[in-house]
Parts: sequence; structure tokens; C-alpha cells
Amino acid sequence: NLANIGDAVIEPGSYDGGSAPADTIGTLFAFKDIVDIVFSILANNKIDAAIALSSLGDLGNATPSDGYGTPKSEIVSASLNQKVQKYGRTTSLTTNGKITGINATLNIGYDSGTARFVDQIIVESRKPRYLQGGDSGSLLVVEGGADDRKPVGLLFAGTSTSKIAIANRIDLVLAEFGVTIDGEGPAPSPTPTPDPTATADPNATPTPTPRQPAGRWGSRRPCRSPPESRPSVSGFPTR
Repeated sequence: NLANIGDAVIEPGSYDGGSAPADTIGTLFAFKDIVDIVFSILANNKIDAAIALSSLGDLGNATPSDGYGTPKSEIVSASLNQKVQKYGRTTSLTTNGKITGINATLNIGYDSGTARFVDQIIVESRKPRYLQGGDSGSLLVVEGGADDRKPVGLLFAGTSTSKIAIANRIDLVLAEFGVTIDGEGPAPSPTPTPDPTATADPNATPTPTPRQPAGRWGSRRPCRSPPESRPSVSGFPTR
């Protein structure tokens, strides 16, 4: 909630030595407010995500060469015991995750307070380092089978052991901003109803293109067009 519409989105991030304007790849267009609760049990946060204006020259739609490749455009719902994988900034490709919880209610600690989230996905791994700091914002996709590489969720939190990760439902994230996944194969065209509490720039007039970038989820940075244009989103830097 501390960012402002129009703020520079940089890659690499400032923690990794990036700075504006040299490393700017876009500007913040909209984000979903998080409700700090601390002692309240009334908050019902469902996503922690944002959307940015960028360009096709700065973003691609596939992971780096050591990843799983290009995600599918079609998304799927999370289910118990579903096998999942992700590619993140810190731990790169991690596989053999398993969804062990859906519709979870959790309290997530932030620097500014504690926020209650509902309808969350829980992923567990027997291996260490499934999700670490800097991996937040990774796209969670199915691993193997008929639904291989279909997006399931957006990872945003984890435990100190790095073996348990928490993800927002990807359908809720996409509906919030009125976008689809820019991936392999055709994407369905649902008619979402964006949450009116989302904060957007009333003066922004981006021009849609065939593939709209997005997806730098963890640092509150992803895509780039107004909901009515229904662009697709891709989120892996090309430089």
C-alpha cells in the first residue's frame, strides 16, 4: 500500500543493484489494497498483486532457459495433492511441490502490520528452498500430466523453513485487473467483474498491443492495460 500510481518499476530491483531510470521497465498502473488487521478478524484479503505499464521489448512470456518454459494460457483451479512448480528470482526453478490446502485462512505478517487472507492455496515441499525471500510473485503452475504448466496461483508468502508457500488463486488475480495469461495456446475469455476497491490511475491511457507484459508479482509489479481491453500478461524480463 506504500507505492504510488506512476512509480517506476525496475528490473533488477533495487535490492539487486537496479535503479531508475537505467533499469526502468515500466510504471505502476494499479494495485490491490491490503487491509491491515492486527487484532481484527474481519479482513478478507484475497490477493496481494499489482499491475504495471511496460513494453514488449522489456518482457517475454517464458522462463529463463533453466526453467519450465512457457506457461499455458489456460488456467486451472487448485486441487488437493496437485503437483506444482514455480520459477522465482531467488531459488529459480523448484519442482515437486504439492498443494496441501485450499480455501485457507491465514494471517500474513508485513513490515506495516498483519493482514488476514482468505481463500488461499497452501503448497508444501519435502525439499528445502521451495520459496524464499525474493521469490514472491512467482507464477505457480501445474507440474506434469494433462494440465502441465497451466497456472494455478500467484505465490506471495512462505514460512521460515522455506518448505511451505502461500499463493493467491490465479483466477482472482487475473479478474482483479481484467487480464489473461500470455502463454502457450489460446486463453478463455471470461467476463470478470473487477473489485471496485482496486486502486487505478484515472489519467492513464495505455494503448493495448497483441501481447501485454506483466507479472513482476512479488515486488508489487505486474502488467499493463485497463480492464476493458482484456490484454494478456507475460512476466519474465528479457534483459
